[in-house]
Amino acid sequence: MTNKHKSPAVSVSFVLAAIAILLFAVSFIVGPELVWRASLGLVVLALILPHTKIIELALRLLWLVRIEPPATDLLMAMGIAKAALLGKRVNRVKVGHPVWFLVVFVLLSVLQIVWSPDIPRAVFYAAITAYTMLVLPMVFWQVNRFFKDENWKEALIFAIDLTAIALLIAGIAAMVGLAGHFPWLYHTQSRGRAFFKDVNVAGPFVVFGALQLLTWMMVAGRFSVATVSRLAVYTAAIAFTFSRGALLNYIVGILVIGAVTVIRKRGWRFTLFILLSIGFGIYFFPNLINVFGQQRVASINTYDTEGRFAAWKSGFLMFVEQPWGIGPGQFEVVSPDYQRRYIGNADITPSAHNMYIRMLAENGVVGIVLYITAVLGVLLGLVRVMKASATGSTCFINATWLLAVLMGILAEGAVIDVLHWRHFGIALGLSLYYVGVCRAKGGGVRV
Repeated sequence: MTNKHKSPAVSVSFVLAAIAILLFAVSFIVGPELVWRASLGLVVLALILPHTKIIELALRLLWLVRIEPPATDLLMAMGIAKAALLGKRVNRVKVGHPVWFLVVFVLLSVLQIVWSPDIPRAVFYAAITAYTMLVLPMVFWQVNRFFKDENWKEALIFAIDLTAIALLIAGIAAMVGLAGHFPWLYHTQSRGRAFFKDVNVAGPFVVFGALQLLTWMMVAGRFSVATVSRLAVYTAAIAFTFSRGALLNYIVGILVIGAVTVIRKRGWRFTLFILLSIGFGIYFFPNLINVFGQQRVASINTYDTEGRFAAWKSGFLMFVEQPWGIGPGQFEVVSPDYQRRYIGNADITPSAHNMYIRMLAENGVVGIVLYITAVLGVLLGLVRVMKASATGSTCFINATWLLAVLMGILAEGAVIDVLHWRHFGIALGLSLYYVGVCRAKGGGVRV
């Protein structure tokens, strides 16, 4: 006998999605601040939900991260705490596993608080580092303990979809002269940032989803009008941020997927995609740059030569003087003084704009070695899964997608700070999850 009623899990997911969409729609009318306050009330109501649904709601609200602390972080913490109370435990971490190096890296950040010039700031940033580089990777490494099937993927893509829609609306509104009606959608000079704090994070978040679609098309051969249309929306959304870092991220991810298709002898798909992309890019992107007055995207400007490059130089000087690290979150505290004393720079740029230089200055040589070792371990694990898997298998497709995502983020790390991106930590955790599952059950298994 067939049960015609929906399961409670499906019904709850539908309600959570509806709530997120309602908050998203209201954000366009009243702005993100009032919606953020409403989302905090939602956090209290979420206490009645099981831990799996609390974390699902956290993912569905990843589009709303304008004001700290965002509901997504509070919900994630609540879901993890509730799971711990129910006796859900993580796998044991073997010495040599990438997670082990992340644990030591976080512990080093905590130790470095002791000699930090600004201790309250150091405590805050050590906590953020622990959350994005350890807690999120640990949760998504154990993602099967928090979700049934792949509900997490639907919830994550849901948040990416909403971000892309907001960026697309921002771009179109700016083109037709309606940007003034939605000031909270913009960073500066009509650069869309959706409901993110930083335009340079909003774009890369959408890249996460765009590379998944591209992997399905290039590697799995899953072409459809819906997939191509969705990829076009994602790509337009990324373009409307006018973020050079996001474009670098996207291009590197595309090249990784292209290399995989060539190695697996499916290069004709990638060649066709590249030719079409170049054609559209040459025609449309220069026009967009001119319409939006974003000529800075296509050139190195004074902000780079007098600001960003000076900050990089100050980072190296800090490392030379204090190779053990100045402490988490201290770059903005110490860098301006270095720029004035040693560089004589009038245009002070406190932020590092480079994850590796920030890590070298703040965490020292030991910290950056620990971190790079952990990330290399994750990347090598993905490559091993790809070598052992059939090209059309779910393991191969997901490993390719996540390899492209991580390589794109790591490339962007050379021009912006990416260490505290939530989706970076999620991508690391998902990579560890697929590496573990695929290697345990065979490369061709559908996970």
